[in-house]
Amino acid sequence: MASIELTRHDLTVRMRGVDAVCACRTHLSVPLAHVVGVRTHAPEADFDAAIVGTSRGVGTYLRRRIAAGSLQLADGQSFYFVRDPRQAIVIDLEEEPFRHIAVQVDGESPEAAAWRVQPAIDSHAAASDARAGTPGPLRPLPALSAPHQDLAGWKRTLAVATAIMLAPLAVLTLVFVAPVLLPALVLGYPMFVHHGARDGCTRFPPARLAS
Repeated sequence: MASIELTRHDLTVRMRGVDAVCACRTHLSVPLAHVVGVRTHAPEADFDAAIVGTSRGVGTYLRRRIAAGSLQLADGQSFYFVRDPRQAIVIDLEEEPFRHIAVQVDGESPEAAAWRVQPAIDSHAAASDARAGTPGPLRPLPALSAPHQDLAGWKRTLAVATAIMLAPLAVLTLVFVAPVLLPALVLGYPMFVHHGARDGCTRFPPARLAS
């Protein structure tokens, strides 16, 4: 069997003992930046159907028994360490000599292995975006909850109703009050000015004639 080791920057598939002899290597390391994704129950895991050239590559291939090492698929070289295709995961790569890594992880189900690998891929991608200054997606403004929406609607309704009720009152005020106040202001203004001028003048006592 094989194991997968994860660091902040790399993914390493490690084989030991006889398994390393079958794969013709003890380990395979790739940068997480070159890992596209991980899949369970992928068609590439079925090595009997996926392998197209047994004469190319370096490794071990026994039909229905084991695929280990570098083997040729229709889309290029891929690295294998699989005995039971149903228990293998497929890791997709870019910018690497291998297009895929198909591996059966010792002591882990395919789902558990994939759930361990995928967060490492996502974390590395997020860290790379942060270092590059790539802006994250804009967060939408939080929507009002139902009680707040009801309260806002009730306030708008009250404001509209108040405006409708006060509009006739303002019209009546202009129609009935303005004709009364306007003549009073027109007639009272000269009197107010006259009295104000009279009261505001400065009076001096009459001068006494010198005897």
